[in-house]
Amino acid sequence: MKRACTLLILLFGHFSFCQSDIDSLNTTEQEILSVNREMESEFNNGNYSKVGEFYADSAAMVGNKVEVIGKENLIAYWGKFENAHKWKLENIEITVLSPDVVLQRGYSNISYYSGNVLQTARSIFSLVWIRTEDGWKILVDHFSPR
Repeated sequence: MKRACTLLILLFGHFSFCQSDIDSLNTTEQEILSVNREMESEFNNGNYSKVGEFYADSAAMVGNKVEVIGKENLIAYWGKFENAHKWKLENIEITVLSPDVVLQRGYSNISYYSGNVLQTARSIFSLVWIRTEDGWKILVDHFSPR
């Protein structure tokens, strides 16, 4: 009987721990997706350089023929967008690596005008997010065309 009670306690304790992890993941996922929507909103309202504010001070962006290091340079990078029409981020997966570090994979679609023709730049991205005292910030932004 003692052995059965110990086993039940261990199983119940394990279930509680797993449920806590799931609840934490859902909250973290919601937080990251909320920041995605804020980024889109700033961009879609023409506040392009504000997108750079979502990066950590030591952040790096690496992509096709693009390497931008540091928050100030990222603010300048995003500020160069002109004739942009709309930005949409689509989440593929969010993986919690630790309570303060998250990996997000997704798709980015930026519509812009080239002359009078609406074009769309499509890419796949991986973002490493870190929790700071100012909220979630991007530490690493890697993207490739798709």
